[in-house]
Amino acid sequence: MTENDTDIRQLALKRQQRRLHNRATVEQLIETDNSSLGRCNGVETYASINTSTSISTISRNLVEKLGVTDQIIPNGTAIFNPLGLLHPKVNGKVKYLDLTLGSWQQVSQFYVVDSSIPDITFGVDFLRKTQSIVNFEDFSLKIGGENGERIPFLSNRDVLALTRKSSSRNSNPESSHQSNLIF
Repeated sequence: MTENDTDIRQLALKRQQRRLHNRATVEQLIETDNSSLGRCNGVETYASINTSTSISTISRNLVEKLGVTDQIIPNGTAIFNPLGLLHPKVNGKVKYLDLTLGSWQQVSQFYVVDSSIPDITFGVDFLRKTQSIVNFEDFSLKIGGENGERIPFLSNRDVLALTRKSSSRNSNPESSHQSNLIF
């Protein structure tokens, strides 16, 4: 190997250092205004990205918590899943929910499912509509294209810490089942 050749191990180390530098810790997120964790109609929630489904969903538990069960629109549309994976039964859809991720805000619609984990799942429809970019190199989602709002992913350990923290704030055992936010 010559001086001009780049060692692949050094490249991997640099990439890992960039990831660790760019990733916010749970403590940093909790110390801030929590808006980067995500809010739906003002209620803190966690979401998951699912690129194997064409629709974005919200759990019936969160719909009830938001007090918008009267806004569920019956919808008998068959849901197309390009991978043929099982999809939870859709019970209708809810429109006009205020979604906040970091400083980014939008009114969104979600299909209602009985599954309680995760509270919100962003499908391909959301990612396409918001021109989101999933960036695995720095563990983030950029909403609004290349120059959009950067929302950092959370690790499984971070999600567990947030779930424990939120369950200690709430005496209701059902509220401890926050969904697994990756950002």
